[in-house]
Amino acid sequence: MSVSTQRHAQYTRSLVFVPVFGSSHGATVHGAIVKRVQREQCGARYVYQMERSAQGSGLNPYLLDERGAAWRAKVRARSKLDQRLEKDCEVVPCPECGFVSAEMVKEARRRYLA
Repeated sequence: MSVSTQRHAQYTRSLVFVPVFGSSHGATVHGAIVKRVQREQCGARYVYQMERSAQGSGLNPYLLDERGAAWRAKVRARSKLDQRLEKDCEVVPCPECGFVSAEMVKEARRRYLA
């Protein structure tokens, strides 16, 4: 038996499986932000409100930290929501010229052509 085979055999014999039980908590948060847009071509400025929601989860291994799991779920959901509100956009045409920005075109393609 080679040295690597012996090590592998020794490693697999030393594995101990420990059953883990617990619960999982979920949280959903909702938020809105006012987005400001300045058109590249016509120079018009306008605003629109964008709403998003996000979900997060938190584990409670061995049922020892119920409140902590709920808190972690909410923190993770809030973090995802903040990212979405910051980076996402809606496809809202310019009220003056009717065109949409390049960022909005990318968003429309992502949503409807993917």
